[in-house]
Amino acid sequence: MLSNQGYGVFELRSKQFCQLDTFKMERWFPELHMKNRGKKVRPPIAMDIMFDKALGLRYTCTGDEDGTLSLSVVKVDSEGAETKEEHVRKFSAPIAQVTFVAPGHLLVAATWEGAVMYFDYDVHGLSKGIMVYDSMNHDVVTSICPIERLDGHGFCIGTFGKTLLTYKIEGHDCVKQWQRKFRTPVLQIRSFDLTGDGLQDIAVISAGGLHLLQLNDQLVTKHISQKIAPKKN
Repeated sequence: MLSNQGYGVFELRSKQFCQLDTFKMERWFPELHMKNRGKKVRPPIAMDIMFDKALGLRYTCTGDEDGTLSLSVVKVDSEGAETKEEHVRKFSAPIAQVTFVAPGHLLVAATWEGAVMYFDYDVHGLSKGIMVYDSMNHDVVTSICPIERLDGHGFCIGTFGKTLLTYKIEGHDCVKQWQRKFRTPVLQIRSFDLTGDGLQDIAVISAGGLHLLQLNDQLVTKHISQKIAPKKN
């Protein structure tokens, strides 16, 4: 839980959510515990967590109201957790949202600064970020969302300028695919299978209501046909 008082973690006990005490926070979530103990707690706005089971590492990314972006690398085992690395980057704008888009990829929405993609954060931390093309040209970035495309990983960006931008990840580049204009500002985006057909749909919440976007059936059929068509020698 994010609040003006910092970070809170809850666990389910007897069908009720109970907040972890200071001892458990320090033992299992040291990266958040240290932020709560600071002389001046920065109000957090965004957080996302990626866990690498193979390495036993937890990547915790947080974004604050004052523009501070933090990425913690935490080693987790049966005895507890220990912060191994802490990477910090300062923006001039509040961090609206952070999300791990794909293995090794971290996407950050820095409101009026646009969106920034950090490739290979597990190797370079926050030292190598690239500005997502065209993300600064539609007013404030309000929301971001990873999507599973037919041809790989991608993501969407929503803006206060009433625009939805969609991108495909190609190697270490973010390639813009299309954009759509709405009548009111875009507030939130979610991507999931709405109809049970195995294809990812996009749900957009704007100031005007809920909008559901589905893939073009003809394009899907064409793409699948190309995939299963026998290759010529």
